[in-house]
This record gives sequence, C-alpha cells and structure tokens, in this order.
Amino acid sequence: MRSVVENVTRKVILQKLFCQVLIFHELSMTGAPLSIMELATELMSCGANVSAVVLSKKGGLMQELIRKKIKVIDDKVDHSFKAARKADLVIAGSAVCSSWIEQYIEYFPSGASKKWQKWYEEENRRLRFQPGIVPLSVNDELAYAAGIHSSSATNKINEKRKFFRETVRKELGLNDNDMLVISLSSINPGKGQLLFLESANSVIENESFQEHDKKNQNSSQVTLARRYHIRKLLPMLKDSNSISSNSGKKKQSLKILIGSVGSKSNEVDYVKSMISLLSQHSNLSKSVLWTPATTHVASLYSAADVYVINSQGSGETFGRVTIEAMAFGLPVLGTDAGGTKEIVEHNVTGLHHPIGRKGNHILAKNIRFLLENRFAREKMGMKGRKKVQRMYLKQHMYSKFVEVLVRSMRSK
Repeated sequence: MRSVVENVTRKVILQKLFCQVLIFHELSMTGAPLSIMELATELMSCGANVSAVVLSKKGGLMQELIRKKIKVIDDKVDHSFKAARKADLVIAGSAVCSSWIEQYIEYFPSGASKKWQKWYEEENRRLRFQPGIVPLSVNDELAYAAGIHSSSATNKINEKRKFFRETVRKELGLNDNDMLVISLSSINPGKGQLLFLESANSVIENESFQEHDKKNQNSSQVTLARRYHIRKLLPMLKDSNSISSNSGKKKQSLKILIGSVGSKSNEVDYVKSMISLLSQHSNLSKSVLWTPATTHVASLYSAADVYVINSQGSGETFGRVTIEAMAFGLPVLGTDAGGTKEIVEHNVTGLHHPIGRKGNHILAKNIRFLLENRFAREKMGMKGRKKVQRMYLKQHMYSKFVEVLVRSMRSK
C-alpha cells in the first residue's frame, strides 16, 4: 500500500512541475548521459513536458533520445537558455554542465539568476535550505541481472548467476585461474586507462615484486612484515592462514578488459598511446581484452572479478559504473578523489590509490593483493553488494528526488 501512495504522490508533484529541461554534457552510452535519459523517461511517464539540451553530440545516444521521443533543443541563438528560463525545473546531468550554468547566469543577469550571483558574492549568507544530494542508482534491468530484485529462491539465483558467469568467461577464453579486472567507460585521459595499463604491466611482468621476493625469500623478517602489511591493509583477515586463500591451487593470472573501444567519445590519440604501450610489452598485450561497447554490460560484470575506476584530475563526481560493479559483487579499486572515495569504502568494499602516475605503484599493489587473495576480494564484493541494496537502487534515488522537489515547492 505504501508504494502505491508514494507513486501517486510522486506523480502529483511531477505533474505540477510540468515543464522541465535536462542538460546532457555529451551523448556517450555511459553513466551520466544514460542516467539523465532514464530520468527524462521517468518524468515523461508522470506527465511532465521534458526537453533535452545537449552540450556535445559526441556519442551514440541521440537515436535513443529520438526513440524515446525526448525533444532535443537546438542550442543555436541561445534557444536552450530561453527554454530553461521558462521551465519549472532545470536538471544538469553532470558537473561538466557547470559551464552551461555559468553562461546561463551571464545571459540572464536579472531575476532568479541574480540570486545565484548574490550567493557567490555574499559569502556569509546562508542558504535557506542545504543543497539536496540525490545519488544515482543502478537501473532496474541491471539490478535484476545482478539478482537483487529477483523474488526467486536465493539458491536458484546463485545457480543462474554462476551459469551465466561460466558461459561468458568461456566465450572470453578465460579459465578459473584467471582474475578478470575490468574498466568500462569512454577512453580518454580523464578516465586514466593508460595509467591503469601501466600498473597492470607492473603486476604481469612482476617488476619490483619478483625481484623483492627473490632477494628476501629466506628472510623471516620480511615474511612477517608482508603478513603485517596485509593484515593492516585488510582487517577482515584475522589470521595468517586466511591470507593465502589460494594455497593449494594454481596461481591466478591477471586478465584485463577495457571498454568501450568503439565509443564515439573516445580520444583517438589517447587510444593510440595505449596501443603503443601494448606493442612494447607482449605479456601485457596477451592479457588485455577489448569490448566495442558498454551498453549491455551485465555479461561483463558477471564475468569479472574486480572493477577499476581510475578517474584522474579531481576524480569522478559520481561514477555510476562503480555502483553497477558493486551490485554484481565486485570489489572496486578507485582513485582517492571525487565521489569515488565516498562510494568505495577503503578496506571494506574496495581499495583506494592516488591519482596520477604516482598512484600507479599503489594500484599495482592493490591489484596484486586481490590477485593473491580470493577470499579478500569476495568479502569486499559481498559488502559492496549489500551497500548497493541499502543505498543505490532506483527507489532510493527517486525517494530522494521527490524529497528535494517537495522542499523546493514549499519554499516558493
């Protein structure tokens, strides 16, 4: 009964906010653009009149917008600014849209925009309400594929997921002793795929690790130090017997999957630099797989063991792929910048590493740690999955969204 009441309330609120403009920073088939498109679809289903402003047409999402009958505003002659001024609500799809917001304020230096200018100028002024934070969510289709929404018995869910995983891994040419680490996004310096490959190469070639072990293989002091390091890195492992979870089994090898090599928003020169690195390191090249697109990712998450989000600069504001990976029970290795460090709890649902080339060594150590400790990565993955169930499903996102809308309407 409660869910029915919530749905009715949500529709009433959204119908009052009849005209809405959503800002897309680009049209890649990735996190933020897909999220804002899903939101537009939801708003339209509630009777809202939705228009989209596209700042960059890079990517292949335009056909989907047309198919879903989402009106795209031609941004010539400042049409987007005029449409936004008439709208009841404007939603920016990502932090990259800040440039459009700044231009909008300059274009309309009076009225509502003047209030924003005053807030910037009068530092001591307090907002009547604190900014509302609405985290993104895993969409229903992926949540279902991950087994989160299924009403079937747990054993049946696990059997289906295991069969799906085994089938996909077989198609990829992987065996039980391969640890597949994936990174799915458009390929550019901001996403840090080249640095990720450099870190992976250190693990595959055993640079520094192997030399260090050979020099000190008879040293009990170093052995104790390494055990201490691992216990400190992962408190959930309570005794030294748990550290070597792969004992008695064939040593695992590292495999990497990068996507999406077919995205129209990729930076060609950056892709070439990655190919150049692979050409210089044959072992790394043999360990890297590519996927042409990231629109149907359930199979890739199912086949994977670890997810890497290596966003650079100030980091990812909110990487939707992060919570998608967590929904599938994958531990996440992410940079300690931006929203990633808020989503991924260090030593609990994944591990952090610094941005830039200085973070390569730490990322390599973290990959190596999970490669050698199956129990650790399974434990982290399980905790990440539980966090998604608790915080990042669709009902969580829309409940927060409605709260913000209600508060905004009351403040008028």
